[in-house]
Order: sequence, then C-alpha cells, then structure tokens
Amino acid sequence: TENAMYWIDLSEWLEHWDYSVIRVRDRYLKLIATYRWIQDPADVTKIVNYLRESWIKGIIAPERNNHWHTFIHAAKSFSWYNRLYIPKEDKSDDPNDRNWQRWWLTNLVTRPMMLDEHKELIKNKQLEMDEELQKECYTFIIKNSKPQADDSCNDDVVMADAICCQMLKTPQYNSWNKTQVISVNYDDELY
Repeated sequence: TENAMYWIDLSEWLEHWDYSVIRVRDRYLKLIATYRWIQDPADVTKIVNYLRESWIKGIIAPERNNHWHTFIHAAKSFSWYNRLYIPKEDKSDDPNDRNWQRWWLTNLVTRPMMLDEHKELIKNKQLEMDEELQKECYTFIIKNSKPQADDSCNDDVVMADAICCQMLKTPQYNSWNKTQVISVNYDDELY
C-alpha cells in the first residue's frame, strides 16, 4: 500500500495506563494496521519502521505532546523521516526549519472537528471498525462538556483513529526526495 495514513499517539507515561497507539488506514478508510501498547516513544519509531518495511507506505503523523521530541529525534535515523506530516500552512517555510514542524496538533479547534467527523464516519458505516475501536467507543462520553473516556477507561484508540481519518484530508504525495516534496495532489481529499 503506497497511500496509507499513519497516526501515532505517543504514550505520555502518566499515572494511569496511557498507551502508544498506531493506526494505519488507506485512503478508502480500510484499516491496514493497528498497534496499542505502553511503549517508549523512541521504540515506537522501530514499530513504524517495521510496518514501512512490510510495504505499508504513507504519510506518518505523530501527535505533538510531551514526548513528541523523543519520537522525532529517534525518527531522524530512519529513511521515512521525510514522510512525516507537515501541516499544510507550513509547506512554504524554509526546509531547514521544517524539522520542528513535523506533527499533528490537537487543540481546541481541531479536537471537536475531528471527533465530530469521526463520529459521522462511524454513524454512516463508512469506517471499518476493529474490536479495540468499538470497545473504546462504548466508553467515550461527554464529561464536563468535553468528549472523552469515562473514568478508568481509555480513549487512545478513538483519538488516534479520529486523527488518522483527518490525515485523509491532507495531500497525497506522488513523489519525493530526501529534502522536499516534488508534487502534491490536493484533489484526492476525503472531505
């Protein structure tokens, strides 16, 4: 698969069980690979590399959180480092400054949008669901006016999958070299 979307939610090593999650979908929302475990962010790069060597190519988007720098630093040793997601508005920036722009940022604007769109995909049966996603959806509630996991539950897979679906809105890279994207197809967007 050449046009997969990788989403990576890195474990923040919090008091409760916080998992590193990788969700990989193709541009038709088919789930290709999934990984969920309490894992050091640097070791997550080795799992991504294993998936890439298994011929699952695509754009890789780590969420920027407290351990994002560890993942980015370790990712520099792999050939797929230049396939890390760069937000669309940053593509014209100086290529030498791009190293610290390789992330997906979940914030007050992107979080509700991605969760609403993810919910619609599930509701309209456009999204292939696996057991882990179904289990977390059952315990994903509105608490304190915010959609999140119920007490003693996790939402790592829900969040990772929602952002993986957002990656489908990004351009499809037709070709690239070590330093820059050669051509981009913005016509192949989901929304």
